[in-house]
Amino acid sequence: MPFRGRPSSERDIMSTKDPKPIMCWLRQHDILLAREVVALDPYQHPKGSRERFALWEKIAANLDGFHLTNQINFSVTGRSVRDRVNLVLIRNYKKKMQEERKASGIEVPPPTEFDQLMEEIVDRAEDAEKEQKAGQDERKEKEDRDRKVAEEARAQALERVGQTRKRQGVEAKEDKPVKRRSGTETIEYLKERSQQQMRLREEELKIQREAQEANAKAQQAFTAQLLQQQQQQQNMFAALQKEQQQQWQQQQQMQASIMLQQQQQSQAMMAILQELVKKN
Repeated sequence: MPFRGRPSSERDIMSTKDPKPIMCWLRQHDILLAREVVALDPYQHPKGSRERFALWEKIAANLDGFHLTNQINFSVTGRSVRDRVNLVLIRNYKKKMQEERKASGIEVPPPTEFDQLMEEIVDRAEDAEKEQKAGQDERKEKEDRDRKVAEEARAQALERVGQTRKRQGVEAKEDKPVKRRSGTETIEYLKERSQQQMRLREEELKIQREAQEANAKAQQAFTAQLLQQQQQQQNMFAALQKEQQQQWQQQQQMQASIMLQQQQQSQAMMAILQELVKKN
């Protein structure tokens, strides 16, 4: 595609720790990079995820392949293109927009292709950041709710245990015999006391099990939600790959059709020239 953007008067040089030669960035490079970012959209995946990094790597691989069909050469990695977009292009674009908003009464030139691409990239990056922050806030609120439920269940269990023990102490005090118990009465008393302690212990265990089950259900629900989100992201990635494959096939078909037309035109021209030579 012909270069349509306004050439930059300065060269931004970015050196990374990757085993690649130093990349000298021109506006032509930035336009091609921005096109790849808009096409693949790494911001559709969470920050720091393997899926997002894989798309940055794919963008770098696509750009490195440009020298096969284009005079523009790239020497980039997934990390270098990611830093170029996030640390340089987005910041420069936001700074430019702020300066244009402050410059009231001054005619602003129409947006170039690069401006339109950067506007789309900035919108996607900001939306992804807001969505990820909202997810983090939601998880934190859920954890706080679960912890509060567990604390309330524990407090209620302790309160019921205290009330039971207090009631047992009152009953034992009221039932204190005035005269000395016989051997049979002592056995019955100890048996009844043992049964009460067993019931109390069963009640404590039941409360603990209920609290554990509530925590387990909350954890299962949270895990299921994460798995569902991961599945949706994988489906989106698969659909994107399929769409890119279809686009590549269409381009190949279009190139084959153009080559066939050129061949037919060449044959037609040769036939005309041969007719002209025969007439002469």
